[in-house]
Amino acid sequence: TLGSGDLLGWSWIFPPYVWHFTARATQPTSAIFFYATVLREYCENDHSLGFELFKRMSAVMTHRLQSARARFLTASSAADAALFR
Repeated sequence: TLGSGDLLGWSWIFPPYVWHFTARATQPTSAIFFYATVLREYCENDHSLGFELFKRMSAVMTHRLQSARARFLTASSAADAALFR
């Protein structure tokens, strides 16, 4: 579930640049669209921009991976507990 200000997808920044996610809004939503090819070109020409973007996206990826790991461990613990009842 994404909220206000959240990022949907980052596969556009890494080769082979294939989109892997879908989303559906459950309420009126505003979104920003941009052409990834153009943004990658800007980052290539302005390394400060590219570095800033990479830092921010890395923070998002880290947070989401940690959240996914925590959910997995919780589900795994619950499944293990059910096995031994």
